[in-house]
Amino acid sequence: MAPRLAAALLLLGACKFPYPADVRDDDATTDGGDELGGGDTAAQATIAGTVRTGPSVVPSATGGVIVAFETNGTTALAGTTFPCASCSIVAKLNSELTLVDWYAYADTPLVRASRLAASPDGNVFWALEAAGDDTYSFSIGGSRFAQPITIAVTGNSDQGQESGGSRVVVGLGPAGEARWAHNLRQANTAPGNFLGQFNVFAAADGAIVSTFGAKGTLEHVAAGDVPTSTVVPTASVVLHELAPATGRTASLRVIPYAEARSTPQAATGMPGLAGRGFFRRDTDSDVSGADLGDRLRVGRFANGFDTVLTYATVVPAGDVRFTAAVLGGQLGAYAPIRSSASIAGTSFTAPRTNGDALFTLLDPVSPAVLAQLYVGGRGVDSPSFMVGSGSDIYVGGTYTSTDLSIGDQSLPPPLDAGSTGLFVARVGPAGGALVPAWARGAVTSGNLALLGATADRVSGDLYVVGSTSAGDLDLGIGSLTGTFVARLRRVAP
Repeated sequence: MAPRLAAALLLLGACKFPYPADVRDDDATTDGGDELGGGDTAAQATIAGTVRTGPSVVPSATGGVIVAFETNGTTALAGTTFPCASCSIVAKLNSELTLVDWYAYADTPLVRASRLAASPDGNVFWALEAAGDDTYSFSIGGSRFAQPITIAVTGNSDQGQESGGSRVVVGLGPAGEARWAHNLRQANTAPGNFLGQFNVFAAADGAIVSTFGAKGTLEHVAAGDVPTSTVVPTASVVLHELAPATGRTASLRVIPYAEARSTPQAATGMPGLAGRGFFRRDTDSDVSGADLGDRLRVGRFANGFDTVLTYATVVPAGDVRFTAAVLGGQLGAYAPIRSSASIAGTSFTAPRTNGDALFTLLDPVSPAVLAQLYVGGRGVDSPSFMVGSGSDIYVGGTYTSTDLSIGDQSLPPPLDAGSTGLFVARVGPAGGALVPAWARGAVTSGNLALLGATADRVSGDLYVVGSTSAGDLDLGIGSLTGTFVARLRRVAP
C-alpha cells in the first residue's frame, strides 16, 4: 500500500466521524433510533445601537460565546449598556444569550477590534489595530479590570493612517480580568509600517501567535518591559509568538514576501495535530515555479515556527477564492464557485455558473479531498463559514435561489426576487460527500450578512452572528434586526 494512502486510512480510522454509512447521529437513542434532528433556535440576542464592524466570535471554555465589535455610538447587549461610545468592545455572553458576564473596551474610534482567540483553559486574546499617523495614547478598561491599561501609539505622518499606528494583543483571564497587553508599534526612528490583516490565534500547544504583514523597524512594548526593536528589511509575513502568561515575545519568524503582493490571511494551530499550522494565499510563484494565480496554501510546522514546513498543500483555484477552516484535527476549505476548481488535485465542476457554494473536507496528512458538499440552485448562493466542534462540522451561507436544498432537505424560498435567505447545516462525511444531519433556512426582505460562527465548547450548539436591515428574519423564536447573535441546537431538544 502506498505510504500516503496508508497514512490517510490510518487517520480516517482514528477520527470520530459523526455519521457512518447509515448517516445516524452519535447522540441518537440507545436502541439505534432515527436522527434526532437539530438546528432549532435555542436563544438569540441583538446588539442595540450601531455596529461599525464585526462581530467576530469565539467559544468560551465554560460555555457561552465571546464577541468583539466596533461601535458607532452608545450600544447595549443583553441588558448591559457599554460605558463608551464609538469604541471597540469584547463581551462574554452566557450560553442562553441573556446575560453579559463581563466586558472590556478600548476607548477610541481609532482602534479596530480585529480578531479574537480563546484557549481551552478559558483565557481570551484580543487583537486590536490602533490606526493613526500621529502619536497618541488610549485606554483599555473593563468590568473586571482592577485599573485601565494605557497604550502609547507612535505615529508617523509619512506612513499614512492605514499603515501606521500599533498592533496590540490583550490577554484576558477566564473572568475577563486584565492579564497583559503587548504593544507592537512603529519605532521613532526609521519607522516601519503594517500591511494587511492583523490576526491572533491560540496554537494547539497553548502558544499565542499573532500574524501580520510589515516592513521597516517595529518596537515591542510588553508588561512594562524596556522596548525592543525588530527590523523587517522587506515586506514580509510576520509570525509573532507570545507567552500566554506574560505576553512577552517567545519567538518571531519573518518570511520575506514580494512587494505589492498579498499579505497573510490567517494562521492557526490545528487541534489534534502535532505542530502549528500556517495558512496564506499566494499570488507569486514560490510554490511550484509557475504562477498558479490566487490559491490557498496550507502548511504545517513540525516544531514551532523556527523550522521549515513539514508539508504544504496548494489549492489552485483560478477565479475561486478559498478560505481555510480548522475542524478539530481535520482541515476544511470553502469557496464561492461559478465554474470549476481544483482542490488538492481533485477537480470539481459546478453544474451551474450563476454562483454557488462549495465546502471541502481535507485529509491533513496526505492531504487529499475526503468529502465535499455543493450548495447551489438557480440563484446566487454563497458560503460564509465552515466550523468544527468535536466530530461535528457546521456550514452556512446566504442564498437567493428559490429551489435550494441541502441533501434531501428543501429550504424556504426567498420572499421575492430581490430578497435573501441564510442556510445553516450540520454535516458529516459519507461516501465522499458531506451529508446533512439537518439543514435550516430563514429568509428576509432586507439586506443580510453572515459575519461568523462558532460552536459551544460544552453543548456543541452553534452560535451564528450576522446582520440584517429588516425585521422579518425569524430563526424560530422571534424576528431579528440589526446585528444579532443566535444559538442553534446541535440536536433537537
